[in-house]
Amino acid sequence: MDTYQYLELIQNLIKGKGFIPKIAYQKEPFQESHTDNPLPRKNCLFHICKYRSLWELFYHLQNIEGGNLHSLMVVEKGNVIFERFVSPYKKTYRHASYSLCKSIVSMGIGLAYDDGLIQLDSKVSDIVDLPKFTHKSLKALTIRHLLTMQAGVEFHEFSQAYSDNYFRDYFKSRQRFQPGEDFYYNSMNSYILCAILVELYQMPVLQLLNQRIFSKLDIYDITWDVCPLGIEKGGFGMKLSLEDMAKLGLLWLQKGAWLDKKTGEWMQIVSKEYVNLATQIHVKRMPVGYDYGLHMWVLDDAILFNGMLGQNIFIYPKKELVIVTQGGMECFVPTRKLVQHVDNYANCVNELPIKILCKRILEMHKNTYSNQYKKLNAVMDRVVEKKYLLKEPILGVIPFAMQLVYQIQQKNLTGISFDSILEEGIPIHFYSEDTCITIAFGLKEAKEQFVTVDNQQYPVAAQVLYAQNEDYVDVLKLKINYLEEANTRIYSVYLHEDRILVKADELPSLPYLYQTVFVDKKLIPVNILERCHDNKYFANWLQNFLKPSTYGFEIS
Repeated sequence: MDTYQYLELIQNLIKGKGFIPKIAYQKEPFQESHTDNPLPRKNCLFHICKYRSLWELFYHLQNIEGGNLHSLMVVEKGNVIFERFVSPYKKTYRHASYSLCKSIVSMGIGLAYDDGLIQLDSKVSDIVDLPKFTHKSLKALTIRHLLTMQAGVEFHEFSQAYSDNYFRDYFKSRQRFQPGEDFYYNSMNSYILCAILVELYQMPVLQLLNQRIFSKLDIYDITWDVCPLGIEKGGFGMKLSLEDMAKLGLLWLQKGAWLDKKTGEWMQIVSKEYVNLATQIHVKRMPVGYDYGLHMWVLDDAILFNGMLGQNIFIYPKKELVIVTQGGMECFVPTRKLVQHVDNYANCVNELPIKILCKRILEMHKNTYSNQYKKLNAVMDRVVEKKYLLKEPILGVIPFAMQLVYQIQQKNLTGISFDSILEEGIPIHFYSEDTCITIAFGLKEAKEQFVTVDNQQYPVAAQVLYAQNEDYVDVLKLKINYLEEANTRIYSVYLHEDRILVKADELPSLPYLYQTVFVDKKLIPVNILERCHDNKYFANWLQNFLKPSTYGFEIS
């Protein structure tokens, strides 16, 4: 992605065109999650201390600053002792794993290592043919450099939106540093590892994993996005159920071994030697405060498979414990506070007195809006069968973060209209220049359905909630939870006498994503950001973009 392309991206956003990638994304069709052989369950209700600690962990992870927990599973000595989903998320949906699947790529590399096809210091140039004009330094690139994020290649996950050949553009990209000199976390390193596995085994990586790992663990129907060349994206794009994640964590806890329920014998799926290599510290104390192994993080007492925004598998070998989370949290790797809560559970440390914990758990499960249902019906009468034209375009129904990750072409909204209230909810229409997307919002609970955008289907759960602001203005809060993703689109519609005010937001929040993705991670070069921030027009646009709002006026 060159300077012109970065500026073009920013210009398109300012003009309200949304994120317009050069290469169309093809989403894998939705499939419900299922397993014929789930992990054994063990009821710990009568183990009062443990049961209390589990609920305390659940409470803290759901209420931590920037937290937005979707689900939690705890596996102890091979048994599931705790499993909870935060409504509207359910076990029937797989969830985006983001960078967590990098650790699964490492498992695939472990297979090649065990088969004697590679060594950690094998040169990439000895395995695959490098493109012409490859940087000289990359001819010394090794498997180890890729696994430890020490390749130093500039071509990253957002550059792929402008690439029809990731492999070529990776090796032609600028270098931040020579291989092995420093650490730069880059999903495209995982992609190159996938390309290597395809070359070694002459089959898709997902097929290899299905045959050698997933089928042994009774994990089925996994999807993984591929590049225009048909190679798995490696560093992201895989969807996993909570149970799938727990099984993969348990496999690593058991040093790559798995108990065959049919024969009662243990299978060594990935060698103990490779598991030990992968979980050793290879790069010490990154800026995030954790050490790094072979495509996985090494904490003080645990191994961590991590995907951004709350996708985590914590593995505690000494405790025979696996803790799995899915969410939409505002963290790219777990915060120190989050790790502390998980560590406290692993080490049997309780933070809250039992009376306070019980009170907070009860409050957490109260339906805040149940007593306002009648009021919601009355307020809805003010907008039903009305259409509003928005003064300025506002962000569309797909959260901006999803637009970036999945390269979704979506123009901003120009209008909104409300149908009559039906028994199952109220259909609301969202208009852009040339399309209309209709979503049914539940009144008492979120309504599950599919939303089609850019010819791709997304399972969502939508609900309308009622509130009043400090000036006693009635507010309709429209929540669209994307059930396979970390993201939620939120519209707050303020009902004034002669107009409406629409504010768009999303979880995780745009200010957080802008700061961490574009600024801290420096995915947009610093010189471009400085040029843009010095421009008053851009500065004003940025403020409106991160917290957008616009008035809407009724039209006949």
